[in-house]
Amino acid sequence: MNTKSILSLVSIMVVWGLNFSIIKIGLDTISPWLLSMGRYLFTVVPIIFFIPRPECHWKWVVLFGIFSGIFQFALLTFSIEFGMSPGLASVALQVHVFFTIILGIVFLHERITKITVTSLIIGLGGLIVLGSSKDTDTNMIAVILLSLSALSWAFSNIITKKTGDVNMFSFVIWSSLIPIFPLLFMSIYFDGWDGVVQNIESISGASIMSLLYLSYATTIFGFGLWSTMIKKHGSGTVAPFTLLVPIFGVLGGYLIFGDVLSSVETVSGILILIALGIIVFGKRYSQ
Repeated sequence: MNTKSILSLVSIMVVWGLNFSIIKIGLDTISPWLLSMGRYLFTVVPIIFFIPRPECHWKWVVLFGIFSGIFQFALLTFSIEFGMSPGLASVALQVHVFFTIILGIVFLHERITKITVTSLIIGLGGLIVLGSSKDTDTNMIAVILLSLSALSWAFSNIITKKTGDVNMFSFVIWSSLIPIFPLLFMSIYFDGWDGVVQNIESISGASIMSLLYLSYATTIFGFGLWSTMIKKHGSGTVAPFTLLVPIFGVLGGYLIFGDVLSSVETVSGILILIALGIIVFGKRYSQ
């Protein structure tokens, strides 16, 4: 892998890591429902008119849009709204890897190994430490919401595997159509039409910039370049770079909000990262 590809992958991880702090900025003057809806609206318009439809059955596009958009991102946004710090969210959300393994065993009949069991025990242990301790400012509601977000991400990963060899950039863009109207309906139902109008009228420049970042930087730039790197170098080569996401996530939370992880949150994060490292590198060393 040349220097240009390495820098490209690192830039994606920076964008994805800062994503968590950008969500918190966006929530300053706009509700979680509208922030989530706006992210997908700006992702779709106008680029969808220039992107060919993915070559797979429509049911996978719809299911991915439901789990990735309506559940995963909305639940992540609400977890931050309920007090989950951006840095901690970027670390704890990585448990989606372990949920994906469990779902893969159940639905895809994938083989379980000693490496898999070890990583699952350590990773889920890290999540239990975070949720059960009182030595943290993060409340249980935020932890549950983030865990459900990670579980939704895992279902999205299973759906992606079921689609087979498909252009992921096209797949992500077209699936972004699915969450828009359900999220808008949920916003109207919970906030009321007057609340929606008030949110739009009082939206700040920072929230608008947050929406543009989440749409164009995180989704279009991030997934577009990520798909290119996977095609060029293979998923096995580029996957380890995702371990940089929580590092940039914690750094972003510190630089933007001054967030510092407590001792318990740090221990929890370290356990999760160790488990991720076992998953990513364990198979290489066992071969």
